[in-house]
Amino acid sequence: DTAREVRAFAEESLCQASLQPGYGAALTKVTVNKEVPFGLRQLAAVLLKQFIKQHWEEDEDNFVPPVVSASEKVVIRQLLLTSLDDSNGKIRTAIGMAVAAIGQNDWPEDWPELLPFLLKLIGDQSNGNGVRGALRCLALLSDDLDDTCIPKLVPELFPSLYRIISSPH
Repeated sequence: DTAREVRAFAEESLCQASLQPGYGAALTKVTVNKEVPFGLRQLAAVLLKQFIKQHWEEDEDNFVPPVVSASEKVVIRQLLLTSLDDSNGKIRTAIGMAVAAIGQNDWPEDWPELLPFLLKLIGDQSNGNGVRGALRCLALLSDDLDDTCIPKLVPELFPSLYRIISSPH
C-alpha cells in the first residue's frame, strides 16, 4: 500500500532528523511561528513534546540518545516562554505542555526564571492569552512535579497568586 509506505518513510525521516543537532530548536521555531499553518504548528508541537521526553534528560527512563545540547535547550526554553500568549488556544496549550515537560526536569536549578516569568504573565491582566497560557502551564507543571518540588513552589507562587486574586482589576 503506497500510503502506508509514504507514512513509514516520513516517520523514519522524522526519527533520523530527531538525532540531528538543532532538531528541537527547529520544531520549536515552527510551533511558535504564527505565519505557519495551524496544522503544521500543531504537528511540530506534538513532535516537540515527544522530542523533549526522549532527548532532554539522560537519566530519564525513556531517554533516547543524543541528549539536547545546553545551548539548544536555552533557545527552546526562551522561544517557548515568549510564546505562551499565542492567540490559538490549542497551540497555547501545546506550548504549555512543552514548557511543563521541560520544567519538570529543569526547574528550579537549570531554569530559575520559569516561575517568575509565568507569574509576571499571569499578573498582566491586559494580556488575556498570556494569563490563560501561563495559568494552564502552571497547572500542567504542578501536575508533573514530584513532592520534593512543592516546598520550593509554594513560597514563590502563593504570594503572587494572592496579589492577583485580591487585586480589584
